[in-house]
Amino acid sequence: IAELTGTQADVEFDDELSKITEAVRFGPYLIIAAINGACIGAAFDLACACDFRVAGQSATFEVPAVRLGLLYNPVAIGRMHQTIRSDAIRRLLFLGERLDARESQAVGIATHMVPDIDVVSGASAIAQKSLGSPSALIATKSLLATLDDVGLDMTRWQKTRIELLNSAERKSALKAAMDKPHR
Repeated sequence: IAELTGTQADVEFDDELSKITEAVRFGPYLIIAAINGACIGAAFDLACACDFRVAGQSATFEVPAVRLGLLYNPVAIGRMHQTIRSDAIRRLLFLGERLDARESQAVGIATHMVPDIDVVSGASAIAQKSLGSPSALIATKSLLATLDDVGLDMTRWQKTRIELLNSAERKSALKAAMDKPHR
């Protein structure tokens, strides 16, 4: 958050994150997020791009975008909308609520929940299950990622996002967040 400016320049950060999430989604490998602790904002976006999300029991998930005066990246919201229950997205975005591991699994964020000490081994166990045909895995992953992208024209939403990034309200919200002691 310290690197954000509260202006349209913040789109550069989102664009870089989008490149990473697209590489995760369309890459030829199974990508598994091992989440132990807080998963907030950009980390949440990256985790949602992964094929599976293994959460430790103390993991939490939060997207404080509206609280920071912005329309979160519309492409990321579209991806979340396809993965996570609609009411949970509203709680995360509108209210900035923090969901714990158990609730995150119930709403479709975490695909697996394990004790904190087993997060990496839990992710590794899932990877071991996928040792089938690499060509079939690549083709299936590519098809699913392509199907996820069908249907939403982002032009309007990107314009709205830029307007919000440049707003005085956004600058004020970002300053308040930076001045607040970190939890």
